Amino acid sequence: MCAFSFPRTSDGISSALCSLKRPKSSPVRPAAARNTRTPLTDRRAAIPNLYAIQTVTSIKAASALNKALPADRPTPLNILLQVNTSGEDAKSGVPPLSAATPDNEVDAAELVQVARYVVTECPRLRLQGLMTIGALEQSLAAGAKENEDFARLVGTRDVLQAALARAGFKPEEGRWGEDGRLLLSMG
Repeated sequence: MCAFSFPRTSDGISSALCSLKRPKSSPVRPAAARNTRTPLTDRRAAIPNLYAIQTVTSIKAASALNKALPADRPTPLNILLQVNTSGEDAKSGVPPLSAATPDNEVDAAELVQVARYVVTECPRLRLQGLMTIGALEQSLAAGAKENEDFARLVGTRDVLQAALARAGFKPEEGRWGEDGRLLLSMG
């Protein structure tokens, strides 16, 4: 994987990669075309001892992953929902939640909708927690002050847990969380 960011062409391929000479046997294709035979979701789900996937961002992705997992899987696959705490356009993830938001707006938020869907409609998945990749400048400044992106994820977790509890979902039922709380992964 490339550690640099390059402008993308209309087909989603990095312009730097387009300029590389490649043998005819390995054409550059956009992600959608690469995965037409075996979607990435199916390839991930085929790994029998896969413990967790940390980048689920939508109901569509959760549904596809749930359907791709074998029915005889001994335990549900743990997932972490990705939250874009930095608000950067280049990063994936659902928007974070705020404690200042009224409950009715929180309950309608995309993150809460995805979490509820996983808990109620995806028996082969288990909502383990939330993850984020914070802004680089926040990470570099973390020694001088608290990382705002990570603090935002902690707040988002607290609001989401309260929303799940309001909807009647208890962590003791085993469909979400560890020891009564959603786990956090911050990078």
